[in-house]
Amino acid sequence: MKLLASDVVTLAEKVGFKNKFHLVGHDIGAVVGWTTATLYPNLLKSWTADWPAYLWALDNDPTQKEKGSYVHLFQHKFILRFRHYRALRKLWQCFPQYNINAYLNTRGAS
Repeated sequence: MKLLASDVVTLAEKVGFKNKFHLVGHDIGAVVGWTTATLYPNLLKSWTADWPAYLWALDNDPTQKEKGSYVHLFQHKFILRFRHYRALRKLWQCFPQYNINAYLNTRGAS
């Protein structure tokens, strides 16, 4: 999550937000957003998370519960490693293989 929060800040800088910016997150983006807000509070004008609605949906909507179950995979390195990053590989299937390999190599997962 720290790496993803750093990516958010870098992306904001690259698109021209050198000072403060508004941040909005939903689903896994809310998890990343909370981490960003915690680590870089001085860079945010505002932080909005649709987390309460998401949590309600996880508790009350079987479809959302199934679709949102992947979020927990990103919170446990052991699970990612144990499954040989299968969830990430599936999410990244549209990305060039060299980008995937470069990312996984930095984590000793290739």
